[in-house]
Amino acid sequence: MATYTAEVITLRATRIRDTEAVCRFYSAERGKIEASARGIGRPGSKLTPATELFVLSRAMFAEGRNLDHLTQCEVREAFYALRTDVRRMGCAAFVVELIDKTTEPGDPHPAIFELLKTALSVLRDAASPHLVTWAFQARYLSEIGIEPQMDACVSCGETDEAQLVAFSPGLGGVLCRACAGEDDHRAICPGTRQTYAALLRLGPEGADRLGLEPRVARELAWLLNEHRQFHVDAEIRSAKFLGQLAGRL
Repeated sequence: MATYTAEVITLRATRIRDTEAVCRFYSAERGKIEASARGIGRPGSKLTPATELFVLSRAMFAEGRNLDHLTQCEVREAFYALRTDVRRMGCAAFVVELIDKTTEPGDPHPAIFELLKTALSVLRDAASPHLVTWAFQARYLSEIGIEPQMDACVSCGETDEAQLVAFSPGLGGVLCRACAGEDDHRAICPGTRQTYAALLRLGPEGADRLGLEPRVARELAWLLNEHRQFHVDAEIRSAKFLGQLAGRL
């Protein structure tokens, strides 16, 4: 039975019996990995830590017919702080669920792995974890090629910033005044477009230092959520928590 090692982050773990779980990991080397972990929960089990959400490990797997098998692991970072604060845990849950629901096993994207690792690292201490998560989402959508068009009207190509006044989830970008009546849309202020560009430029590691006006925060939350829902064919259950955070801003 062939074996391989990979640096992995735990996306999901589902117990199928007291001492076994089916896990999903994300790695730079192989993309998403689906594997069983046996013997967990027993005293002294060295595999149990790798079945905790968000944990970064160096792991060894044995290839299987349907599922691979986790055989060894060495925890590199437990990200314990993410499981002790409800805001950070909710934001981290969104990050890993988005990757879990939108990637396939055996399709490696090292840049996505690094983006995921960075987001979880920053979320440990972030004062505004929702900003980190929004920046992650903006970068991730760009990485997989479905980012919204924010610098020109998606309908006619108008680039005059003063004319870009609305956003259409269905068309996937901003609309100018002349085109805004042709599609379901919502008005957005210039600060929302500018802040989206800043989130994309700064990434998760720089987003926490941004200061947002309440209107901009609400519009960004709506824009990211609606665009993702329209263009990503997956239900992200933890997105509801992000919406609740935005509603308190």
